[in-house]
Amino acid sequence: VLNALQVKYGSLWFAVHAVSMNYTNLMVSSDNMGYASYLLEQDKNRGCLPGQGPFVAGFSSSNLGDVTPNTRGPVCANTGLPCDYLNSSCPVGGTKMCQASGPGEDMFESTRIIGHNIYKKAKELYGKADEEVTGFLHAAHQWVNMTDVTVQINATHTARTWAVEGDPFWDGIRNALLGEPSNETQECHRPKPILFNTGEMSWPVPWHPEIVDVQIITVGSVAVVAVPGEMTSLARYSARLVGYVDVGHNQTMAGRRLREAVKQELDSGSSLKDTVVVIAGLSNIYTHYITTYEEYQIQRYEGASTIYGPHTFHWVKGPDRTSNATVEWHIPPSAWPGSYRIQHFGHHKEMKGFRPVITAYQGTSETEL
Repeated sequence: VLNALQVKYGSLWFAVHAVSMNYTNLMVSSDNMGYASYLLEQDKNRGCLPGQGPFVAGFSSSNLGDVTPNTRGPVCANTGLPCDYLNSSCPVGGTKMCQASGPGEDMFESTRIIGHNIYKKAKELYGKADEEVTGFLHAAHQWVNMTDVTVQINATHTARTWAVEGDPFWDGIRNALLGEPSNETQECHRPKPILFNTGEMSWPVPWHPEIVDVQIITVGSVAVVAVPGEMTSLARYSARLVGYVDVGHNQTMAGRRLREAVKQELDSGSSLKDTVVVIAGLSNIYTHYITTYEEYQIQRYEGASTIYGPHTFHWVKGPDRTSNATVEWHIPPSAWPGSYRIQHFGHHKEMKGFRPVITAYQGTSETEL
């Protein structure tokens, strides 16, 4: 939260999609974030009409890539039953019938509830703001051709970025009309099933951005990283100590990893230590989603919509960075002595005909004493 007292402006970043209003709404709407802004401005501009007071509440998107406000989750609109979790589809109607909603009974109530919750947290944070942001204003900006970037994976291996979008169902139709993507393109985007090779489609205009810009602005002890896309926020990682106990660990995803990488870089300098890093998503230009390499392998919606390939985030974050997940468990004195293993669970995706099939897998670590 930035509380700019002199200009009466509050700048707040939240990692949540403004999609409480669904596709049946045909009116212009600022959705849950707009409602939160309206409530905070009415709170600060008592007695004023909306948009007329001196205080402006700016609610901005952060790393909202995989965060939905529709807390009831996806259900089949025609049956009311839960959608297939892995494929986001319904037995009758497929993916079109799979719709998410909540927490209200309709989209208007849901917008009000989510917007009000955002407003309450924003008001709380704004009221607690006690650190004055002072110092110089710095900015850096860079144009990058994201269709041809070479990234250094490690000391011996490199990779590059390309631009395509994926949807396996239409592969056969695509091949008949446009031809199959080259082996080089398919290898670069593996395991993505390529719908259109949009990186090579330029008529009547390029189908995807090629030259994109990234930017960072520092104001005193605050650094705002302007990212031209939707970075993912958080995924759930589960593990099991075989035969004994379940444990859970929150594995950091693209947005969190980027903040950590930027903060580590800024802390290495003498004048920018202890900087608070904020991600401003959807900035300057739109390049769809930005996932980690691990998320990309699953090829759900966010991974399939990462258009420059599995190493997109590696370039954004920069080389020579590592992210670690730590799993901890506690064995009571009553447990039998012996050797234990960690069993991990996940999902992998494969093509059967024109249809993607996601199936569960499990693996087991080496013996730990």
